[in-house]
Amino acid sequence: MSMYADYVKERTSRSILETEYGFVVFSYEGEDYTLFIHELFVRKESRRRGHGARMIEELILDAGKRGAQQIVGCVDPRALNADESMKIILAYGLKPYGIHGEFVAFGRKI
Repeated sequence: MSMYADYVKERTSRSILETEYGFVVFSYEGEDYTLFIHELFVRKESRRRGHGARMIEELILDAGKRGAQQIVGCVDPRALNADESMKIILAYGLKPYGIHGEFVAFGRKI
């Protein structure tokens, strides 16, 4: 486990899935056990090869087994490459459903 994963686990109630290509920071939220994706990162040299998709698919499969009803992710439109993040979210069939502070929220049923 990386130092960043140790930090996430120590400082937050979130979990992290890491591979040699990147990581996803996630949690399960609310009564309906929503899978919430907080961060998705793939190393620049490994992008556009399906590594992020495989990590998300693994989480969605696990979430379904745990009884999660939906997946949610947010994008900060001020962040670098926010347009790329939105493209990825939309490609997974997540639909915009609200603005929470400075974040645009997207979601869909699992």
